[in-house]
Amino acid sequence: MRSFILVLSLVTVLFPPSAVAQARKDVFSSEEYAIYSAIISKHYIKDGVRLVVVTTPTCCEVSERRKEDVMPRFQYFVSAEPSPAPETLDSYVERNRTSVEVQKLFKLNVEVKIVLYKKIESLFDMIELEEDWKTFYRMFPHSNGYIRFSRAGFNRAGNEAFVSTAWMSGSLSGEGRYILLRKKDGRWNVETSITTWVS
Repeated sequence: MRSFILVLSLVTVLFPPSAVAQARKDVFSSEEYAIYSAIISKHYIKDGVRLVVVTTPTCCEVSERRKEDVMPRFQYFVSAEPSPAPETLDSYVERNRTSVEVQKLFKLNVEVKIVLYKKIESLFDMIELEEDWKTFYRMFPHSNGYIRFSRAGFNRAGNEAFVSTAWMSGSLSGEGRYILLRKKDGRWNVETSITTWVS
């Protein structure tokens, strides 16, 4: 009994409830990977693509994820289309206060490689971009550039999600998107997708 109490005390000291809760909170849910897989299938798998490169950790800084910035821009682009519920955007902002590591849990018909964003960044010196992209495609043949994901925000019912993405595939080829998804019959589908920037 004494040894049990000692072990329990050590667990409490080493892994306090708040730390455990935070760890659980920072782990991607299976729903998020289903969402990202749906987005990749819809937007980023073209003919000849046999590899998808996804960077880790998730992006981006909380200052870029403020609800006051997101909602007006989304409504501007899709004024006649459904917009995310306020609670979905609240969740999106809250979940993007921290970044988490991306794991290889995607459900796709092509290979997925998870690569540190810093490693990708180090390939490009912004001077010889064409040559840098040739280096990228030598490292990741049959890919379609690389993709960055934000964390997903959800409504309370868990059937609506909001995500931002960034995709680059060349020196003058890339885009950012806000994407609204809805879950129907157990599957996530892209409801609305708007372009936020292009290069």
